[in-house]
Amino acid sequence: MSRLSGIVLIAWGILSYCLHEWTSLRLPLLDWPCKYGDLGAWNCSFFVIGGVILVLMGGGRTLSPQSRLQWRRFRSSRRGFVSFLILGVLVLLAMLDSLVVGSKAIAVRYEGRWSFPAFHAIPTTGDAFGLSNDERVNFRELQQRFREENKGNWVIMPPVPWDPVFDSDVSQTALVTKAADGLYYREDQSQPYSGSARRYHDQERSQRFAEAGFRRGRLEGRFEAFLPDGTRLVTREYTHGEVTEESWATGSDRTAYPLDAAEPSWVAALYAPLPPSAKQKHYLGTDSRGWDLAAQIFGGWQVNVQAGLFYLLLTYLVGITIGCTMGYFGGTYDLTVQRIMEIMMNVPFLYLVVIIVSMVGRENVTVPKLIGIMAVFSWIGVAVYLRASTYRERERVFVGAAQVIGASHPRIIFRHILPNVLATIVTLIPFDVSGIIFSLTALAFIGFGLPDTFPSWGVIFDDGVDYLSSPWIASSAFAAMVVVLALITFVGEAIRDAFDPKKFAYYQ
Repeated sequence: MSRLSGIVLIAWGILSYCLHEWTSLRLPLLDWPCKYGDLGAWNCSFFVIGGVILVLMGGGRTLSPQSRLQWRRFRSSRRGFVSFLILGVLVLLAMLDSLVVGSKAIAVRYEGRWSFPAFHAIPTTGDAFGLSNDERVNFRELQQRFREENKGNWVIMPPVPWDPVFDSDVSQTALVTKAADGLYYREDQSQPYSGSARRYHDQERSQRFAEAGFRRGRLEGRFEAFLPDGTRLVTREYTHGEVTEESWATGSDRTAYPLDAAEPSWVAALYAPLPPSAKQKHYLGTDSRGWDLAAQIFGGWQVNVQAGLFYLLLTYLVGITIGCTMGYFGGTYDLTVQRIMEIMMNVPFLYLVVIIVSMVGRENVTVPKLIGIMAVFSWIGVAVYLRASTYRERERVFVGAAQVIGASHPRIIFRHILPNVLATIVTLIPFDVSGIIFSLTALAFIGFGLPDTFPSWGVIFDDGVDYLSSPWIASSAFAAMVVVLALITFVGEAIRDAFDPKKFAYYQ
C-alpha cells in the first residue's frame, strides 16, 4: 500500500510540474498543486519527496493485522468516519478547481467548433467567438449573448462563475416599478424603495432618459430628463411625490416624451456588498469590493488545503528527524537540542510574524514564506513527542537485535523505530491542520497575512466586521470555518481513539 501510494505521489508531482511549466494546459487535479504561484514548485517537490519516502519504507500489498484493527476502530466511530468522508469530498472539490469556481468557461460551442478555455492558461480573445474586439472574453456576458441570439451556440460555465479574487460584479441592477398602492418598489424588496434610479431610451441602457430620487416609495428631490443626444429636456423638483417646480428646455416638445408613463420601468443600480442571489449566481452574496463570497470561500479552502499539506510535510519532516535522533542518541546532543528548543519556545511567535511581514511588505508575502516562518517554531511540538516515544522504543529487544547484526543508525531509527511510534504522529496531524487554518485566518484578519492575490477567510472576516449591516459576509466565513474545524476535530478524536490501545484493552 505504501509503495503504491508513493508511486502515485511521485507521478502526480512530476506530471503536475511538467504540465504547468512546459505547457499551457491547466487540467483539474493535475494543475491543483500549482494553483497559487511559487507554492506549486514546493508542493510538487514535497509530493515527490513524500512519495520517495513511502517507496523506501516499503510494505506489503495489504495492511498489517494491527493496521486493519486500527482501521476498524476508526470506522466504528460513526461521527469521525462520516467527518472523514465529508472532508475527503471537500478536498476533492478543491482539487477540481476551475470545474467548480472560475470566470472561464468550461466549454464553448461556437459555429460547430468546441473550445475549453478553463483548461488553458492562454487567455481567449473575442475574435475567436465572433466578437468585434481582441480583448479578453467575459464568458458570463458571452453566455448571455448566445442565449439571446439563439443560434445554437452555447457556453458551459462553472457552478460559481466568478474568480475568487479581482473579479468584481459592478453591473448589477434591479427594476423599480409602481405598485397598485401608488408607491414604487424594487423587485427584490418588499419595502417601498428609497434611493436613486434611472430610465433609458433603449433596451441596452446606453442612452439615459431620466434620473430621479425616491424616498419611501415616492419621488423626492431632483428629477431630470434627457434627449437621446444627452441634451437636458426638463428639470423637476418633487416633494412627497408631488411636483413643486418644473423647468423645460427652450423649444422642447412636451408631448414627445411622456415623463409620467408607467413604462419603461425605473432601473436602480445595486452597489456592493450585495445580498445572496441565485439569479445573479451570487449564492452567498458579495463583499464590499463586489467579489463573490462563495468563490472566495472556495479559494480560501484551496489555499488552506495546500498550505496545510506544505506545513505538515515541512514541520513533520524536521520534527520527526530531530525528535527521533534526540531520543535515539541522547547524551550531549539531546541536552543541547533541548536547550535550543526551550529558547525558541519562549520567542513570541505572533510578534515575530508581524515584524517579519512588516519588514518584507504584505504584498511580497507568499505561502512558502509564511509557512516557513511558522515551521521554524512548529516542529518543536512534534520533536518533543517523538523524543519521548523514541526513548521508550530504543530499549526494546528488536533495536538491540538490529544493532547486533550491524544495522546502521538511520536504518534503525527510520526503518524499525519510526513505524512503532507512528501512532503518536498520526494523532497529532488533525489538530495541527486545525492550527494552521486558524493561524492563516487570524493573520489575514489582523492584516499580516497573504496579499489580496490569495483568497483568505480572514479577509472576509475583516470585511464583515466593517460591514455589520451586511451579515452574510461574516456569517459565510464563520460557517465555513466552524464546519471545517469541527470536521477536522471529529476526525482527530476518532484517530486518537483508534490508535489508543488502552481504550480497547480489557482483562479477562
